[in-house]
Amino acid sequence: MFRSIQSAVIIYNPQAGSVDSVLYDLQLFLGIRTKSPALNFTITECMNRIVYTLAAMDVDIQIAATEYKGHATELARMYASTHDVIVVIGGDGTINEVVNGMIGTNALLAILPFGTSNVLSLELQLPNSLKDFCAMLESQFTVKPIDLGRCNDRYFTCMAGIGLDAYIIRHTNLGLKKRFGALSYIMTFLRSFWNYRWRKIDIKVGHTTTHQTGYFAIVGNSHYYGGSLVVADRAQLTDGKLDICLFKSAGATAFLRYLVSTIRGKISRQSDIDYIQASHFDISSKHPFSVHVDGDYFCRLPVTISVVPSALNVITPTIENSERT
Repeated sequence: MFRSIQSAVIIYNPQAGSVDSVLYDLQLFLGIRTKSPALNFTITECMNRIVYTLAAMDVDIQIAATEYKGHATELARMYASTHDVIVVIGGDGTINEVVNGMIGTNALLAILPFGTSNVLSLELQLPNSLKDFCAMLESQFTVKPIDLGRCNDRYFTCMAGIGLDAYIIRHTNLGLKKRFGALSYIMTFLRSFWNYRWRKIDIKVGHTTTHQTGYFAIVGNSHYYGGSLVVADRAQLTDGKLDICLFKSAGATAFLRYLVSTIRGKISRQSDIDYIQASHFDISSKHPFSVHVDGDYFCRLPVTISVVPSALNVITPTIENSERT
């Protein structure tokens, strides 16, 4: 499906910016970061190039910078009903905010990845260079409908986490994250892991009486998690289902085994992990576990998580352009 662009709004996070090349390369090596224009361009340079590209196509352009948490949702909600395309320059957190403002509209989403993990961009095989992104807008791109997950009243594109990973995200200092990127999560893990209290969570699958218990869980709409690491290896953005990995063992030894298996791409093969595919989950606990969506802390248990099929239209490259990316 192809639609020409008549009007577009560019939403960007001015706090996003260039990164230290050594830290960047280290995160790429560990698989917790993916390639993005952030290494070679400032966000202003990227925006100016996109404006130039769209102006040459006679597109009516608006530009909006985020000023506080949640602002991207407000901006997207304001523009999505009056503009053909919302271009977002940012990471998974900014993308999540924009998506939550686009629900129920016909606007298309175009993504220039400028964050740490860029999971949705990686899953959709979107251009990770400024040049190829602009070429995609100029060419006969494809519009791809994708599913979204919904956690209570919050939508997510890629994943939600309950328990340990959400705890780490919640306790990671923002200043530390800005300086060290995804490495900040590892630093927080090393500092706070020993204080983490392992408690069970309960998962009710679908609208049945089936219950399963474990110590933490990751719900995947995409199979990538935290960069190029894979957890829900059967998850697809277009299958009308969510995939949940329920980790059944607790403690440092078990977690390190899970971590090594994730790095090796074999996490779902562990015998003490339940891998479940369904369209609806109710998750609860006697303890107030943290919950994150798309890498940002959201709330505490209990939550209801469900899939919303074909809820978002994303601009993706044609096959020919994708091969050049």
